[in-house]
Amino acid sequence: MIKLIALFMVLLGTPGRDSVKSETGEVPACLREYFTAARDSAWEPNAGDVFFAVTPGPREGGLYREAWSDSTQLLTPLIHYNMKCKGRYLIFSHENVDMKRQHRFYSGKKKPAQSPLLVVRSVPGSFLSKVKVRDLNELFEGFKNGEDVDRFEEEFEGKRIWIIDRTFMTGGQVILIETNLGIVFS
Repeated sequence: MIKLIALFMVLLGTPGRDSVKSETGEVPACLREYFTAARDSAWEPNAGDVFFAVTPGPREGGLYREAWSDSTQLLTPLIHYNMKCKGRYLIFSHENVDMKRQHRFYSGKKKPAQSPLLVVRSVPGSFLSKVKVRDLNELFEGFKNGEDVDRFEEEFEGKRIWIIDRTFMTGGQVILIETNLGIVFS
């Protein structure tokens, strides 16, 4: 269901309710508040996780960030990092849907289970020296030049993925955004 919602948003280009985009690199207000509140999450990243650093650009560039704050459906703001290349969208999605609200419209006998919540974690900049960080912008350029997107999906499917948005780095603190990976064919 979540991937279907994400697909519609990406394909239609609809920013959604209370959409906040920042072309200047400034942290959108809904995310600034969320990052401040989520700073003390108990969910710790570990060295076996996958870390991608990204500098999102404008939507037309093919690698961009979108953020929504919709308290009618979401427990936390929704953050998507989208990569459009070769007829596919790679979506790194931080989504925490309120399943209680979703269940109101569910007609099946057995309700789907609540997905574990994705978290945001603030860590000191020195944390980056302890883990391997891959540059998502470089990977995106490789995809445009013919590297295999299927291999990327196989390598990272099912792994815990953290996004480090360079536009959110301030004062020696790094914000890690836990995401799921989705690949959509257009």
